[in-house]
Amino acid sequence: MGVASVGAQSRIGVDIPFDFMVAGSLLPAGTYEVRPVLQSSEAILIRSENGKSSVMFLTIGVYAKREETPKLVFHKYGSRYFLNQLWDGSSIGHQLPKSRAEAELALQENGKRQVVLAAQNR
Repeated sequence: MGVASVGAQSRIGVDIPFDFMVAGSLLPAGTYEVRPVLQSSEAILIRSENGKSSVMFLTIGVYAKREETPKLVFHKYGSRYFLNQLWDGSSIGHQLPKSRAEAELALQENGKRQVVLAAQNR
């Protein structure tokens, strides 16, 4: 499975084995493509391979000391997953603001887990 690069690259692809929240929308498990709306944009589109699910959202640029492998990072509270970061294989990533639903769960739950899924540049 390939992943669209979200920064310098054009797109990344990833298999997500669980339902997840992104920008207030619940997306089903499946194969997704992630890409910037415009070249070098903080506006990102995530779209299911079958075209039935998609969400466009804004991110904040984050930087790593070294290049990161292509991946998506999720926060998990109980059985609910929230997309938190996108990395395209460079040292520049994208962070999503915490949604109201995630903030409320964070207050109720005793702890969160971080779940990382490997992605591939397309």
